[in-house]
Amino acid sequence: MSPANPASGGNDELLGAGSTYELPASTTSARLARELVRSSLSGFDVTVIEVAELLVSELVTNAVAHAQSAPVMRIDVSGQAITVAVQDDGFWSGD
Repeated sequence: MSPANPASGGNDELLGAGSTYELPASTTSARLARELVRSSLSGFDVTVIEVAELLVSELVTNAVAHAQSAPVMRIDVSGQAITVAVQDDGFWSGD
């Protein structure tokens, strides 16, 4: 089963290098994002993994609920540094 598709190009400028996943515009995306984070960070302390899961769950939920878009999530691990980014179709209008 492949619940998320690795994203192909187009998002590298915003999200950097690493593993990128296109998630569905669905309420199931938060759970899927947590699973992807957990598997990507399997060598880290459980507390670090839990915090990353909580944060990504909130970001993905907001992307689906408020931007009404399919979020793209990027996970980068470099040594002990972790970066998780979530991109959606919403934008800040500045108004």
